[in-house]
Amino acid sequence: DFISLKKHYEENKDDPIVVQGGFDKSLKKINGLLDKIKAWNFQHYVMVKLMTEAVAGRMGEVLPLLLDDYNVGTNTIDINKTVNTGNNELHHMPKTAAGFRTVALSDEMGKLIKQLIKNHNQKTDGNYSIHGGLLFPSERNTIIQGNNFANRVLNRFNKELGIVGKINPHSFR
Repeated sequence: DFISLKKHYEENKDDPIVVQGGFDKSLKKINGLLDKIKAWNFQHYVMVKLMTEAVAGRMGEVLPLLLDDYNVGTNTIDINKTVNTGNNELHHMPKTAAGFRTVALSDEMGKLIKQLIKNHNQKTDGNYSIHGGLLFPSERNTIIQGNNFANRVLNRFNKELGIVGKINPHSFR
């Protein structure tokens, strides 16, 4: 059986998502979740997919990304700020020494971000200042709150997909 990379603590009531039924079933559940999110909200789908990129950032680095952080010509994204997902406080200092970096994206991810930007452009007539230039704006045109995203987006379809417990956004890394 697949053994989770996470430490299993005695106080945990449920196994982590990646060990529920073994790796193959976990992968089907996660892919099912991505399909559900894509059909429900394309912006959230792109955000979760970006967190799954091999070299992309953690949720606190993805939430405050700006449209200008994406470099179309090189298909890269600049990770240059972070948001504390507990209190939604924006920081321009990295969490680690490697915090400021430019990340090469997969071709698929580049296409998804280009489509997302096109969708933003259609909604705002090119006036990105309407949503502060954020790549992933909330409905109130602010940075999405991390705990809100985890509870209202990532765990929205758990029961329907047979996922026991809550998904932690960090597990997509």
